[in-house]
Amino acid sequence: MSAAFHLKRVARDILLSRRWSITLVALLGTLLVLPTLNTGLIGDDFMFKSLLNGQTIQSHPGSFFGLFTFADGQTEHVQHLKDIGQVPWWAADHARMSFWRPLSELTHWLDYQLWPNSPVMMHVHSLLWYGLLICLLARLYRALDPAPLQGGVATLIFSLSAVHLMTVIWLAARNQLMAACLLVITLHFFHQWRQGQGSRYGVFAMLSLLLGLLSAEAAVATMAYLVAYAVAYEHGKSWRARLLSLLPFLFIVIAWRLVYSQLGYGSAETGGYIDPAVAPLQFAHALLLRLPSLLLSYLYGVTSSTLGALPDAMRSMYALIAASAVVGSALVAHYFDMWSKPLARFYALGALLALVPVCAAESNDRLLLNAELGLSALLAMLFLHVMAHHRQYTGGWAWVSKLVVGILMVVHLLLYPLATVGLAAITPKVVQTLDHDEPLSLPDIERGVRVHVILVNPPQALFVGYYPLVREYHGLRNADSTQALASGDQWLTLTAVSDRTIRMTAPNGFGEALSRDFSTHPFKAGDRVRAGLFAVAVEEVTPYGKPKVVRFEFDTPWQSADWRFYQWGEAGYVPFTLPALGQTVTLPPINVGKLAMARLRSSLFGRSQVTCKTLRPCPSG
Repeated sequence: MSAAFHLKRVARDILLSRRWSITLVALLGTLLVLPTLNTGLIGDDFMFKSLLNGQTIQSHPGSFFGLFTFADGQTEHVQHLKDIGQVPWWAADHARMSFWRPLSELTHWLDYQLWPNSPVMMHVHSLLWYGLLICLLARLYRALDPAPLQGGVATLIFSLSAVHLMTVIWLAARNQLMAACLLVITLHFFHQWRQGQGSRYGVFAMLSLLLGLLSAEAAVATMAYLVAYAVAYEHGKSWRARLLSLLPFLFIVIAWRLVYSQLGYGSAETGGYIDPAVAPLQFAHALLLRLPSLLLSYLYGVTSSTLGALPDAMRSMYALIAASAVVGSALVAHYFDMWSKPLARFYALGALLALVPVCAAESNDRLLLNAELGLSALLAMLFLHVMAHHRQYTGGWAWVSKLVVGILMVVHLLLYPLATVGLAAITPKVVQTLDHDEPLSLPDIERGVRVHVILVNPPQALFVGYYPLVREYHGLRNADSTQALASGDQWLTLTAVSDRTIRMTAPNGFGEALSRDFSTHPFKAGDRVRAGLFAVAVEEVTPYGKPKVVRFEFDTPWQSADWRFYQWGEAGYVPFTLPALGQTVTLPPINVGKLAMARLRSSLFGRSQVTCKTLRPCPSG
């Protein structure tokens, strides 16, 4: 039995420690997500197609095509977006969500030069970046770690992870892969420079950092790992020398940020993205909530989106629970003497600091990519140490600590790979169901007809802005404008006040954080908003500053042929008949999650559609 165990261990060491295994693991990582090649376009991808094909123009200083300028903060631009329905009527007047990513823009331009009608080839392009990232990461691990097996296991853990799956398969998120590749390249060059292999590597590191910043803001995380390298990894050199080694890179980041702001990029008046330079206190509060949820998501698979789905009053408690789990895991690592190792401290500190900038955005698992670079290696060190020395640890605390490590091994070596394979297999169907079916359920508009479409209760009003782009992609004609009155995820009451006025009540309030930061820009009773051919008058607000009762005042009678009203029905949109004057109708909430699962089951297994009615929760739900 010992001979068999020895042979098994030798085979494992050969598999994960030989140089040719880098290619093997990179190939494995890309093969796992290969089924997603048929995913097609998602969300922002449709906007990219429209811009790069010249169907729409959205220029911005320093940008080739304006692909990542969703709102530029100019009142006229935001008002135009409201008028056509690309953003909901409650969006902030000076909403700014604009990102400077010129190198990433060029890769999408290249797609539309080489294979403009082949989303499959566009996904192949993104997969090549992912495969390159795995190869670069494997080489970095081997350069930093004298134990080749640890680097091999770390690369394997990263390539099997389901956490960054959405980053890989969403074309618009390619910028994150590019930034991660350049982060790894920068760190590798920096390591070679600091190990005395030549000052030219320091210059190469500075250049690759700049290229990373021009690919995505996420490349700021490079500084996290450089600081961690100087603090935790580079011993035997004075603190002055370590600090001086960081100054050129810090200067590059500061210069980039100054140019970035001068060109008008950044985020303002939206809750989805918080610009730390504009709202530092608000960012600090978000950091305390989002950082624990992101770490919990990576370690144990509890999606970080849970935080955003909770009511505001419960988020602090959730963050506290998540922080407790993370601190407990750190104590387990301490028990196994991980923190005495400079390399482990480097990986942990780098990953922790890398998460700080991404906390400017709403928690989402795809934001974990840069932190995974360090966390994957840290877990590899922990797993191999416990497997090699588990007999040395005895007692109650040892049993608990081993149990925690066992759970982590199950999550990262079993559940994540299974999730990656499963999600990759169903992703094309998921996208078709959630991203395409909603807008395609609206009827085609007759040629030559001028009409405005009003969606009374779409499942998620924020995504209505994509509807015209999706429909155009599929060859359908659009209305002059398509606008949402409210999201249908709550009970809605609608009263016909006159032939031009509708009063609507949403108990939880109209709006979501991505379009407007209600904590800093709340509505108040008496506010008026213009959105195309109707105005919105706010009559009552919630304690959080969201409109609760509003009047929609149309320029022409809503019974006229200019307007077409639709509500969410059994399997899509159906015509909505407004009540008689003075009458009121109540629309039950749409359980978006259950509805999506029902439609997905239907598309996967050919079952009949489950009606929306059967999916609506009771009032107390």
